[in-house]
Amino acid sequence: MPMLAGLATVGMTMVQANQVASLNATAGQMISSGVDFTQAENVSILQKVAGTLQTSSTGTGAVIVSEVDYSTSNGYVCSNQITIPIAGGTGTSQYVPGGLVGSFASLMPGMTDGQVAYLAETYYNNPQFAWALAPSGTASGIYVKAVF
Repeated sequence: MPMLAGLATVGMTMVQANQVASLNATAGQMISSGVDFTQAENVSILQKVAGTLQTSSTGTGAVIVSEVDYSTSNGYVCSNQITIPIAGGTGTSQYVPGGLVGSFASLMPGMTDGQVAYLAETYYNNPQFAWALAPSGTASGIYVKAVF
């Protein structure tokens, strides 16, 4: 019986990992296509894409989409960033204006002056699966990032 419970837990977590990856890809495609996430209807679309992650009563998560501009004089600069709560998150979408992005060079080396890249990051934490997959005191979430 414990083996069956463990197998079910791992299987359900793998399904959730696929959902998080799909949600992250959708967010990245949307922002790189010019979708404005400061508009409530666009946030609502992304939250609907979250599917069963959205209806979880115990899990929490967020999608963070960022626009990163490169110039030879300033380097990598985050021109805007928005955090969108999913999966039971209680916050509202938050817009964060610009700032330097020092570690972005390792993700997108070789950008030239005037180029723009979009970074989508998604994190989903579901504590009901922590007992099986993460040692006590460590994170029990799924994190995905992609550059578009």
